[in-house]
Amino acid sequence: MNSEIEIELDKLVISNNLDFKFCSYKDINWSKVIFCKAEGSYTRLFFENGKEIKFSKRIAVIYYYINSEDFFRCHRKFVVNISKIKTIQFTNHPTICLKNGIFIPIALRRKSSFKKIIGKYLLAN
Repeated sequence: MNSEIEIELDKLVISNNLDFKFCSYKDINWSKVIFCKAEGSYTRLFFENGKEIKFSKRIAVIYYYINSEDFFRCHRKFVVNISKIKTIQFTNHPTICLKNGIFIPIALRRKSSFKKIIGKYLLAN
């Protein structure tokens, strides 16, 4: 892992409205994350229990750290936990419906790689 990214990730700032705290990326239970959404220089994580937290890191840095076969960056703004997918529509506008009812777009240029990842995931599970 790139040491520059490791240093960045060691000091995540979590924002919950006006409340800020520092934590390590190791403190996050990533299996409970449904999806991540980019918000400029920040990334918002959405959890199974409805909780949301905002990180002071770009989604690319978060996705680099996660480095798990359970997550896929399906769009420039979204990373989804594959195990939390309910349905997938591969139409003109490919879309993922997550178990919590949220719809996430799949970028057209990532559609074929997403199909491969889903195929591997289904075979493994």
